[in-house]
Amino acid sequence: MNLDYNLPASSIAARPTPERDGSRLLSFAAPSPSAVPSAAPSPSDHQFTDLPGLLPAGSALWTNETRVLRARLYGRKPTGGSVELLLLDPDELSVEQAMSVHSSCVWYVMIGGAKRWKTGDLTFDFEAAQVATDAPDASDAPANLDLTARRLPEKNGRFRVDFRWTGGQSFGEILETAGTIPLPPYMNRHSDEEDSTRYQTLFAKHLGSVAAPTAGLHFSKDVLQSIAQRKITSHHVTLHVGIGTFKPVSGPLDEHVMHAERCELSPEALDALIAKPERTVVGTTTLRTLESAYWLACLTRSSSETSATAKEVPHEAAREAARAAVIAGRQAHIPQWIHRQNLPEYETYEDAIADLRELAQGQTIRFSTEIMIVPGYKIRSTSRLVTNFHMPGSTLLCIIEAAVGPSWRDAYAHAVASGYRFLSYGDACLLNFQSAADL
Repeated sequence: MNLDYNLPASSIAARPTPERDGSRLLSFAAPSPSAVPSAAPSPSDHQFTDLPGLLPAGSALWTNETRVLRARLYGRKPTGGSVELLLLDPDELSVEQAMSVHSSCVWYVMIGGAKRWKTGDLTFDFEAAQVATDAPDASDAPANLDLTARRLPEKNGRFRVDFRWTGGQSFGEILETAGTIPLPPYMNRHSDEEDSTRYQTLFAKHLGSVAAPTAGLHFSKDVLQSIAQRKITSHHVTLHVGIGTFKPVSGPLDEHVMHAERCELSPEALDALIAKPERTVVGTTTLRTLESAYWLACLTRSSSETSATAKEVPHEAAREAARAAVIAGRQAHIPQWIHRQNLPEYETYEDAIADLRELAQGQTIRFSTEIMIVPGYKIRSTSRLVTNFHMPGSTLLCIIEAAVGPSWRDAYAHAVASGYRFLSYGDACLLNFQSAADL
């Protein structure tokens, strides 16, 4: 499948707009399958502040409340050379646990110049951190802070680093002192003080992402107030965005290895998903969470609840393992092609979530998801998506084509020709399409 399109370098936004809600908004409705080409709807141009009026009154808005880690660190080798580390996720700890430890922790990382650092401890005297201007001034660091990093043997083909420090600070406090915001590589610049706030959404709450859920960056207090005035309720999920979101599709879709990302759905979120079926989903990360929750319900569905016409009861061991994880409040797992496993499905999305809520018995549902939403997949959780314009060749474009079909090319061509700004700090688009419930 061809996921490429012409994206001029001049269309990529390297900086945010002066105001959060100052971006443009392209509204686009996917043509119905029965529509003749000449009757296909055209994109319409708006400002993001117009969004509340484009949403159904009394509906629900869903956003991702992950918070971006100051995950980029600059250290020095014993020989004096600098090494750049990008934290990905902790080894054998949750991010929350890793943030609260006070002397040592092990992280999976990306290493800039890995071949040049084999042995010897990195030190962090905060001078190297000044390469990025959003790093706190070295004079602000605690006098007794002594942070080092040692490279460990790889695990599952991934780099690992053991961080150790003195001074009594938590690792979260260490990152606030020594770390910088990890901007996407296509911005071609180091982060600065503006990024410390503008690369976080107003919803940002739970630390764990190495990239922002960028569709949420446009929402200001004024826009949220206008949304509330239309009796549109706001709800949240958590998906911690991983570095794999930038991995392009370089071959056949079926051969692409999808990255895993950690998600959470609170009891309050489950209740709202059942009670408010008219949803506007903000961002592909939020959509990925809600779709994964549906398949988790299918995977954990009791065999006694499936009808004689159900396609196939899932493998008992996999079903029981997933059920046990949800019941215990532990992390379940959604594999990449779960939607191809012939699991017994539900008549409605709300029925699926109601079963999941009952199984969780008032606990937060936690899972990692590798789900890959590709063309032909029928979205179940929503028929309305607020998102940014995505990189050519990305898995995020797969999601867009699954939602609106190949007509996304018309919308993107219009956006390029009309001077829209693309990617993380770029403009937004509102996509309307038919969900599985509409078909």
